[in-house]
Amino acid sequence: MACTASSAVQTHGEVTVSVRVLPRTSLVVQSAPPDLVISALDVRRSYIDVDEPTRLEISNNSPAGYALLIVPTARIFTAITVRGAGGAAELGRDGGAILERGRAGLHIPLSLSFRFRLGPEVAPGRYPWPLHLAVRPLPAS
Repeated sequence: MACTASSAVQTHGEVTVSVRVLPRTSLVVQSAPPDLVISALDVRRSYIDVDEPTRLEISNNSPAGYALLIVPTARIFTAITVRGAGGAAELGRDGGAILERGRAGLHIPLSLSFRFRLGPEVAPGRYPWPLHLAVRPLPAS
């Protein structure tokens, strides 16, 4: 059957396509102390400064920024001072989050140092590294 111009039906329509990019972060620990060696002097003064920095690489596509989560894995300290990214944060024995607002990009370097305020029950010795680090994107406002 042949189709002629007079019998052709023309239709028009519009299709709207939208793409939503989900916020995503990742964290690569490039170097970190494997353990925490606490001396008798550290116990007497009730704190230890960790000389070896923890070096991280963060990738984040959220324009709002990201949160660095610091989660204790051992109960050997009462507080932590975290230094890095141009500032310092004081966290309690339950850890916490450090917000980096507006920081997005690939391969963001971050170097952190720690001071642990030791609990009264801590004895000199070698302990497994007492922190777990993670990141999550901040939601767009």
